[in-house]
Amino acid sequence: HGILSVENEQGYIAALFTYRCHPDLRLGRVLLAENFMAFDLLDPAACAHALVEALEQLSGQLRCSEVRSHISHGKTPDDRNGGLMAAVLDERGHGPCGRLFCKEVAQQTCRDS
Repeated sequence: HGILSVENEQGYIAALFTYRCHPDLRLGRVLLAENFMAFDLLDPAACAHALVEALEQLSGQLRCSEVRSHISHGKTPDDRNGGLMAAVLDERGHGPCGRLFCKEVAQQTCRDS
């Protein structure tokens, strides 16, 4: 697991995502990527392309049989990049696979009886 970042020509972080490898009963080792963020306001499309290229290279280095990218929407200020990331992933041959259902739940504390 970790964070992969892409730097611009000046050496500043322009984009990043978090990742982890996950065992899948059918496919073996898969790479899960999420929390995609592009910080470059001048060329966010270039950042998105660089992230997807880095993601695909990482999956090969980690010997993963599949890449699963989770792009959230509707809940954070960084959602403006969600549509762009989805478009770039689609352009590179990534596609939807199933549906992810989410529900926020209140944290409960455990007490000893």
